[in-house]
Amino acid sequence: MATLASDLPGTAMAVLPLALLVLAAAAGSAAPGAAGAAGAAGAAGAAGERALPCAARDYGRGSVVCVCNTTYCDELPRPRPSGPETARLFASSKAGLRFHETVHSFSRQPPNNHAGPTFEISSNLRYQPIIGWGATVTDSAGINIKALSEETRAQLFRSYFSEAGIEYNILRVPIGGTDCSLRKYTLHDTPGNATLDDFSLADEDREYKMPVLRWARDAVPADRPLKLLGSAWTAPPWMKTNQDYTGFGFLRTDQYQTWANYHVKFLDAYAEAGFRFWGLTTGNEPMNGVVGPLIRFNSMGWTPFQMRTWVGENLGPTLRGPDGKASAHADVLILTLDDQRINLPWWTDIVMANQNASKYIDGIALHWYTNYFTPVLGLDLVHRNLPAGKFILGTEASSGFNNWDFEKVILGSWKRAEDYVIDILDDLNHWVTGWMEWSLVLDMEGGPSWSKNYVDTSIIVDAEKDEFLKQPTFYAIGHFSKFLSPGSRRILVEPERQDGVRNVAFIRPDGATVLILFNSDDYNKTVNVFDVFRGYLAVSIEPRSFNTILYW
Repeated sequence: MATLASDLPGTAMAVLPLALLVLAAAAGSAAPGAAGAAGAAGAAGAAGERALPCAARDYGRGSVVCVCNTTYCDELPRPRPSGPETARLFASSKAGLRFHETVHSFSRQPPNNHAGPTFEISSNLRYQPIIGWGATVTDSAGINIKALSEETRAQLFRSYFSEAGIEYNILRVPIGGTDCSLRKYTLHDTPGNATLDDFSLADEDREYKMPVLRWARDAVPADRPLKLLGSAWTAPPWMKTNQDYTGFGFLRTDQYQTWANYHVKFLDAYAEAGFRFWGLTTGNEPMNGVVGPLIRFNSMGWTPFQMRTWVGENLGPTLRGPDGKASAHADVLILTLDDQRINLPWWTDIVMANQNASKYIDGIALHWYTNYFTPVLGLDLVHRNLPAGKFILGTEASSGFNNWDFEKVILGSWKRAEDYVIDILDDLNHWVTGWMEWSLVLDMEGGPSWSKNYVDTSIIVDAEKDEFLKQPTFYAIGHFSKFLSPGSRRILVEPERQDGVRNVAFIRPDGATVLILFNSDDYNKTVNVFDVFRGYLAVSIEPRSFNTILYW
């Protein structure tokens, strides 16, 4: 049975965390069972901006969720520059801390206590920049979001996109249906019309996707404009070798140009509605259509040889042409693969070996689902082989996706949050420029999904209670997305891991340094940080915790 603050009605729920702060201040410590609520109310932003603590609910599954409704939602205003001798530590832990802030000071002298891991930061050596963070606007996300009241919905978009939230700046937009839809569909299901005269956006675009895009666009701060990334799961069945939305099937070669035109029509239709796209992927998980019967949702297969032909001879020229002016969308980036790390580097090497394709491809899109058994070496090899100026971006991740994951949604799972952090650290330390989750929100079952492909995500909507639950994974992602603004560049930290603590560091466009630490052990650690330009810093980090250190 769930317990704590969020079992109270709306107004009382908003009052309790503040009351806990008063009690904690009087007692000198956090109230029992409410570490996250009592500890996170630091002065994170500028004067007058205060962090609002987590309204914790414990489902007995490892950690707590933070509950938001019409009257209350936790938040962390964007931290403002502090003094040159000061560093701020934001911590989230299995025990219940959520963005808990403490302030620390640099010293010119090394610490007397050398116990615990020691990391040296040097901003002289700089690596890949950050592009951004986000999730996918599935039909399921739109359905669940629209089921909330206007007030609760506003809290949700503030949580994901605003300066008081975790500041997402990328949304992946399906071109047609996905497994997180109520039905199978494309945007031209009328058979045999190669001129695409019957192309039309679906009701789902207008009812679910576009409203979400508008609300997100209204919520993002001016310095983090929203990037839209389009991805198609499948072509219309009449364009495919198997005449179906899923299963073992490929795009027919006589439909290559039609499929390129289909993408331009999609971009045209969204532009007419006021949405310009930053990028397109060449299609979601092309290997799904190769393994066929093992996949139960929308898919279309591509070999790397087919893909490079289509990009080099059809999609690229149709979007850009030799003069870069072939369409009104010539500035739209093209990302290939949009599939698992297990395909690296062989799949992308084959595609990029074709100069016609390579000149149009701007980046590699990656999913995380095989990362638990696929080494990061593939990332290093792809980076080494890519021409200058091309990037790697993580475009999909979720938990509960395996057939043996009998519980798709686990409310309060800290293990799933740790899995996310480990993966993001691996990616960032090996040339990846950002990371995106699968569906922006889902319901308590992990859907809806026509194919019953239920999974977990970082915000779960309980429409019956008009509330949403922020999973530990929300804060796992937020320890990166909140603090690593677009244009931040990875810098050198040595060593990359020590004594159960892993790290990554960046320098931001505003001059701030960000060091992210993950303590995977069940006991506190004293971590010593040496910045060659700033001096020494000693911080204590909680057991099983994510920690972001920020200083200017």
